[in-house]
Amino acid sequence: MRKETVCKNRIYERKLRKSEERYRIVADFTYDWEFWISPEGRMLYVSPSCERITGYKPADFINDAGLFEKIIHPDDKERVITHIKKNSKQKKIINLDFRIIRSDGNISWIGHISQPVYGNDKTPMGRRASNREITGRKKIEEELIKSEIRYRTVADFTYDWEFWISPEGRMLYVSPSCERITGYKPADFINDAGLFEEIIHPDDKTRVINEIKKLSEQKKVISIEFRIIRHDGNIRWIGHISQPVYGTDRSALGRRASNRDITHSKKMEERLKESQAMLHEQNIVLEQKNMALKELIDQIEFEKNRIKKNISVNIEKLVVPVISRIKSLASDDMQKKYSEILEKTILEIYSSFGSKITDINIKLTMKEVEICNLIKNGFSSKEISEILKTSVRTVETHRKNIRKKLNLTNAEVNLTSYLHNYERGALKDN
Repeated sequence: MRKETVCKNRIYERKLRKSEERYRIVADFTYDWEFWISPEGRMLYVSPSCERITGYKPADFINDAGLFEKIIHPDDKERVITHIKKNSKQKKIINLDFRIIRSDGNISWIGHISQPVYGNDKTPMGRRASNREITGRKKIEEELIKSEIRYRTVADFTYDWEFWISPEGRMLYVSPSCERITGYKPADFINDAGLFEEIIHPDDKTRVINEIKKLSEQKKVISIEFRIIRHDGNIRWIGHISQPVYGTDRSALGRRASNRDITHSKKMEERLKESQAMLHEQNIVLEQKNMALKELIDQIEFEKNRIKKNISVNIEKLVVPVISRIKSLASDDMQKKYSEILEKTILEIYSSFGSKITDINIKLTMKEVEICNLIKNGFSSKEISEILKTSVRTVETHRKNIRKKLNLTNAEVNLTSYLHNYERGALKDN
């Protein structure tokens, strides 16, 4: 009987050793830092891998129940402890990330997950935890977040409406500025692949779709202007430019587009065209008026010459014979001279001297013009005084005033010769 008992004990011992071996293999050779903590908070088991992750040995955690909380980074400690206490009481699974300070002072990120454990009779036996070092992953996440921030800063804060469309025609990204330009949100375009074409103005739609399709197939840059109908029904002009985009392996990733609201520029262009058209019309009208004015001037010149010719003919045929008759009837030399003056004066009214001497009426008085005419015809001051019934001194005074008004300051210039030259146009009008 005793022999049978000894054999049974040995069998149980072998089974126990085998069970403990299995337990040790499962527990001690985990890559992650595993531990089992009692309901009272005492570490019952800590896997050897804790040393690789924390720098502390399993015995350090077993002998110091507070070590686990001590190595939590100060910036994370309150959050972690509060979260663990709350969920431990509620017997929930705990899953959170936090930093620890290793024994060598370096900081590592830990991905912690734990859950309550129970015996066969359902009695609580504390919590089983698994702690994985995720420092490398966290660095990647941080870089990813930074990259995402840079991407969003570049993409979301563009003033123009930007979008990225896949090779299949699906919107992969739409910038927030689309709402300012179109009245639609980015999600509207992303969820409805056909919305972009829908808002193109009916009068532009066929042209725009054909142009985009053609140039997209040719993998060319598209630059086109068209109208869209906003969500509120208003019409806006869009300056669209897009180009194909590729991955680092040169695989096609779709097209990258930029859409600018050019409504103001288009209105200015239309006003400029209207102004140019109006100016063109005004130029045509002005040319027509100039042509009409030229015709009128030509007609006036023609009529003037005709009238002048008729007057000249009438003077020659009617007036001159009468004056000649008066000259023949003159009884003395003075009457004959006066008749000659009358004849010359009438003829000179239509001569160059008559016109020119009239041009300086602003400077010469009527009496001075009359004296100029007599001087030019060779009358002396005495003869002029007799004709005009005035004194010689008065005539001489008039001569001085005439010379002064004609700027004849040089005494050597003969007034009679000057007036003859003036008649022939050899001198400038004064």
